Amino acid sequence: MADKNAKEKSSFSEKRSKLRLETKLSEKLRISLQSCKACENEEKIEGLIVFYRKNTLKCRILDGLLYILRQLLASYDGGKAFGYLPYSEAHGIFCGFMERETEDKEFRDHLLNEEYGLCVFVTTVLNTRYIILQNETVDTGKFLLELECLLSKEQDNFSRFDLNADSLKRVLQSMDTEYDKTVLKAMIFTSASRKKVYELGIKPENAVGFLNKVVNVSTECEQAIEAAGDILELQDKDKLTSINEKIEVIEQSLGKKESLISERRKADLISEKSSLEERKEWIENDLQQDDSKSVRRYNQRKRRLARTLVHNSRVKRRKLGAGANRSLDTEDEEFIARSIEETCTAHGRRHDTVLYSHHRVKKRHFLSLANYNLHRRGKKLIKSATTVLNRGRPKNINSRAAKAHCGKSLFCSKKPPKTESESGLATHHQRAHIRNCKLDMFKRRNKTRSLMISFDDKAYIRPGSDVGARDVKKGVIYDVSDPSKEKQLPQHDFSESKVYQTPSSFRFIKGTVEDIKDEQKFVHEEDQTIVTVRPKGYIGSSGSVWASDQLHIKWEVPQLFEQSVESAYVYPLALRKFCHRVHDILFYFQDCTMKNDVMCVTASPGCTFKAYEMKKLRWLKMQLSEAASSFQEEKGKLINAKDIAIGTELLGHINGIHELNDKVDGDTTENANCLWAHLEKVNVLCKTAITFIGSLQLPPLCDYILQATDAGPGVGVSNVEVKYRDVEMSRINEWMHMNRIHRAPHDSGQNEAERSNAAIGEALVDGRALKWEYFKPADIMNEEEFKKLTVAEIKKLEAETMERNAWKVSEEVVSRIDGEPGPAGDCMKAFVTKKNDQQFFFNTEYLHKYNAGKSEKKKVQVPGHHYFKKIDSIIATCMSSGEMFHEYCVDQAVPPTPRPVPDITKLPKFHYLPLEDTPIRKENGNRREVDDFHPRARLRALHKEKAINVEDALSVKAFCNKYIVEENLVKSYLEHLNHLEMMNDKRKTETRDKNLQENNMSCEDFDWQKMFNEGTLAKQRVCILDKYIEKYNLSAVRNKKKTEKVSAIVHHLQYAVSASESGEDLVLEEIGESSDQQSGSDTI
Repeated sequence: MADKNAKEKSSFSEKRSKLRLETKLSEKLRISLQSCKACENEEKIEGLIVFYRKNTLKCRILDGLLYILRQLLASYDGGKAFGYLPYSEAHGIFCGFMERETEDKEFRDHLLNEEYGLCVFVTTVLNTRYIILQNETVDTGKFLLELECLLSKEQDNFSRFDLNADSLKRVLQSMDTEYDKTVLKAMIFTSASRKKVYELGIKPENAVGFLNKVVNVSTECEQAIEAAGDILELQDKDKLTSINEKIEVIEQSLGKKESLISERRKADLISEKSSLEERKEWIENDLQQDDSKSVRRYNQRKRRLARTLVHNSRVKRRKLGAGANRSLDTEDEEFIARSIEETCTAHGRRHDTVLYSHHRVKKRHFLSLANYNLHRRGKKLIKSATTVLNRGRPKNINSRAAKAHCGKSLFCSKKPPKTESESGLATHHQRAHIRNCKLDMFKRRNKTRSLMISFDDKAYIRPGSDVGARDVKKGVIYDVSDPSKEKQLPQHDFSESKVYQTPSSFRFIKGTVEDIKDEQKFVHEEDQTIVTVRPKGYIGSSGSVWASDQLHIKWEVPQLFEQSVESAYVYPLALRKFCHRVHDILFYFQDCTMKNDVMCVTASPGCTFKAYEMKKLRWLKMQLSEAASSFQEEKGKLINAKDIAIGTELLGHINGIHELNDKVDGDTTENANCLWAHLEKVNVLCKTAITFIGSLQLPPLCDYILQATDAGPGVGVSNVEVKYRDVEMSRINEWMHMNRIHRAPHDSGQNEAERSNAAIGEALVDGRALKWEYFKPADIMNEEEFKKLTVAEIKKLEAETMERNAWKVSEEVVSRIDGEPGPAGDCMKAFVTKKNDQQFFFNTEYLHKYNAGKSEKKKVQVPGHHYFKKIDSIIATCMSSGEMFHEYCVDQAVPPTPRPVPDITKLPKFHYLPLEDTPIRKENGNRREVDDFHPRARLRALHKEKAINVEDALSVKAFCNKYIVEENLVKSYLEHLNHLEMMNDKRKTETRDKNLQENNMSCEDFDWQKMFNEGTLAKQRVCILDKYIEKYNLSAVRNKKKTEKVSAIVHHLQYAVSASESGEDLVLEEIGESSDQQSGSDTI
């Protein structure tokens, strides 16, 4: 320990002197202090490179030494390693990796260093210094010492080498490559007579060919050096272009998207930029060659590349066709590939003439399959399966084993990719529809006003299981080697479903339309992914949730929704977020507050209309309080006094609304007029605040919107809630034109948000299961209090704890996703979805009740029905809906997005007309009908009209040509429609027969108790219920509505059950007001 401390305290010069003293064995021989074996040296240096990755100088030293070691270990044609290298050549290689020229002794110190040196000797033989690799089985150092002594003693009387046939044979046998032997023979031929050449065992006629080959190879090598110089120049220029592009992208990210980048990611980008600039300077110096150092480094790079070119062109090696014939040929390889494709295997004896189908080909089958085909062809059989494997494609083409592979590589070992596509009737139509919408928005209209939002939810995450925790699309998952410390996954997948998570990705895209290869393409210019995470068991996927999340994103990242326009003054982000949020809250409150709805309020207790209005006031207070609280947290970021004053004034408006709402009491809301008077005052304050926000002239929002989705829950255009929320979002954000277009079934992979979902998966996977049990019921209170709880209270506590865990998992998922790379090179931002009671759209429950009402009489009983009716009228006026889209347009004079029209001039190829040729109106001047060329909608309509039949080939063919769809898809869908029609007819027949049978049944034939237990009484027809009423003389409800009759029967059955359990005689009971008024009691 003391020696170690002394070593650490010694100076650099002392360490260097000690190193040079310990490595010296003699005047001309030095040994490395590296303790590892030569076979382990390369792995150790690679590990040190990873360890010192942040130390640039250290990494360059290690890279140079590693390259020298690989030169020592290099061999030709798979032979033994060279094991030696001229010292001067190694020194030059090492200097090529350094920024400055390294002195001879300094290089020697690195070479023999105890920590990172090479397992070599440095010796001088015949005035030439060499680096020789150490041998673990032979004492090379002792031999070199002995050699040095012999050379020093016999240096004076040293004689020339005696060249004869035997000595030349020994020399040739010591050479590794055929080319080296050829060079030696050619040199002897040029310096010796023909007789001497013959005496040495070389045929003179062959020597001429050797000489010609050496001359040609030398010429090729000179040309390779020239070609290497040209290639290096082109490569360096390409590298500079690539580096400049990367630097530009990083600068744009640090500039425009600074608010979207986390501090961690920002530091990574700055570090990456500095590394790129350093690399750029190094390449520019090599191109300019201003100093000797860059010239030497450039020449070394050129020589290395020239050697590679010569090696790859096989100039010095024999032709590929030389040597013995291969045991397997192309025909055998094709046979094995077909066997894999058709799942055929050969088993049993080597001469078995039977192939077995429906068996997956495995590694152990390769030998039997190859021998089966060889035996069939009458060729010699093989004994090794490796011979077969070497005909396939290697896993890693850069590996040493890959050099042994040959053939066409018709088979390989890899997981089948998920590339199978299933086209549907509407696949190409929907792709063309979205394409038209993009080109129309970003070309015809002002592209700065246009925004595309693609959103989709990823398959839910299952915390506590290994599902999705071990697979990555690219790269690997790194782990420690120690089994006791490595990451572990659970052995089972029975996770808790209540903590499942649903990450939903929003991809905001802005771009431009460009002509690429005579075709218009939409090119992305700005592309940002935002992710919202919600617990699947507590927050479902609905139109209200998606719309609330989108508004929350707007409040957190408003620049995504704002137009890219230059302004004299740009308000800070914190103030813009606050203003947008307050505006949306106040606007929606004003829009929802209608006098006709308020006038429905009555003084009766439990008035649902009053509860609705009070809930709206509470919602307003909660939303404004959250907005003010968020602004107070970010207010410290404001520097300009003007911005601070604006924020303070807006807070004053909010406080005024709070003060007015705090005065609401029983007197204020005792009747509709009093409540409306109060709400009018609140509306005045809201209008004042909205006017103040409008006077600030914030950056305008994009008002031409394309929402690309699949047809999943909460995003489908057939969902009424989605339709309402889209209209409300359009009004809140003042969208002039909005399209929501679905991808076709089985084509959701084309949705841009799918790539965001893949990026989410990459961000979440780390080799461990996601933890979910953060809290336990016993953690909330002490053990004594917990034991006092009842069973019901414990269950309630467990449910609350599970919900806390679910939201905690959401926060964990957000922390993993936030700041990770997105699909477009952006940095994803993530947020947790608001809880149900904090959602922006508070009236979802009333909206469902309103739409559930089948008649106008039932609709007017729903609070807020006048507001919903207003939205209905806007939908009828401003929105057109089709099979897989709806389009909202405020100005009806503005032409709609051109929907696809088939280009029949290009039949039999299926193409749609380009955007500029797609008509909006029919030949008579009227606008086209919705879905006039949508294949699925038109096929369903024609089938309903009996205008097309699956057995009528002519009608099917005509439909295919008109709507450009494949015939097999049309027939398949017609068969599906026929099946649905058949099932519908069967249900009608069965229902009619059942009704006839029930009409002839008496009351005793029905199992009323079973209907009561299963809850199917309300599904029975009125005539069936009347049988029970007549049987038990429930005359009070004889002429009542069905719901009252069901209630009376349920009450009567309950009474009968309780009476039978108590053993009392059954006393019939009449239900209804008339019975109560006559008897004054509940029983007769």
